[in-house]
Amino acid sequence: MVERRKTPRPGRQERDGLRGLLSENLGLKLFSLVLGMVIFLAVRSEKEVTTTVAMRLLLQEPDGLINTFDLPPEVMVRVTGTSARIRALGPDSLAPIEIDVTSLGEGLSLLRIREDQLGLPPDLKVLAISPSAVNLRLEPRLRKTLPVQVPLLGRTATGYSVDSVRVEPSEVEVEGPRRELRNLRAIHTAPIDLGTTDEDLRATVGLEAPGPRSHAVEARKAEVQIHVVEERVERTVRVAVEGGGEGGWHASARLRGPKLVMEALDASRLRGRTERAAEAGSRGPLPVRIENLPEGVELVEPLPTLMVPTPARPP
Repeated sequence: MVERRKTPRPGRQERDGLRGLLSENLGLKLFSLVLGMVIFLAVRSEKEVTTTVAMRLLLQEPDGLINTFDLPPEVMVRVTGTSARIRALGPDSLAPIEIDVTSLGEGLSLLRIREDQLGLPPDLKVLAISPSAVNLRLEPRLRKTLPVQVPLLGRTATGYSVDSVRVEPSEVEVEGPRRELRNLRAIHTAPIDLGTTDEDLRATVGLEAPGPRSHAVEARKAEVQIHVVEERVERTVRVAVEGGGEGGWHASARLRGPKLVMEALDASRLRGRTERAAEAGSRGPLPVRIENLPEGVELVEPLPTLMVPTPARPP
């Protein structure tokens, strides 16, 4: 005969304890369960994304040397990772790639860009780097003090000319490869257009780089003052001298004045005079005073003189 044993049922006290354990903080437990499911589903649904980012390239050069080969301003890096991580790769989150060549000497070098130099988050996978290597040519760095020159374009107004050009600073210190600066004799400002002016000009202009890899050490701009004056020319004219005998006396006078005035000068309107007493008592050259000179016109040394003819002796 088979003996059956009954499994004892939990008592009322045990059932109430279990029911209380399940119902305690039921809201918090349900929230945690739902949050865990959301995170699980989000992670499961996160896809791998591939993109290309641009990273700036910085070169740490040795003291006394400068690279004279063109370097790409940016390196293109192709990476893959979760869409959230890729979205976080903004321009401000990417540090520049710094290549330290301070241990290199003068000459040519080929440098490879390694993945560990990129400084990207470890959960991103680098697929490609372009360019993956760069060429360098390190040359001696030179400093030199050069005068500043101002190129002028155009012409002043007719009858005017540039009297002087002042620039401040008058000289600057420049730095660059020895090859660029070796034969350099001056550094130039940006050109100034005279624009047919008849007045003084003042301008603040930038200094132009003396070479592709050279620059002014401190100054970046210059103050320029251009003094414009009426153009003055000289002209020799023949002037009639009052008091001359038969055929009249004439003196040659060298005049200087504004170009437009001198071009329009009518020599027949000028008059020359000498002292009567000198004329009567002297046979040598007599000084001549020129009258009716236009405003701004002056006599140029030597001053005009007149040789008084010796009177003919009676037969």
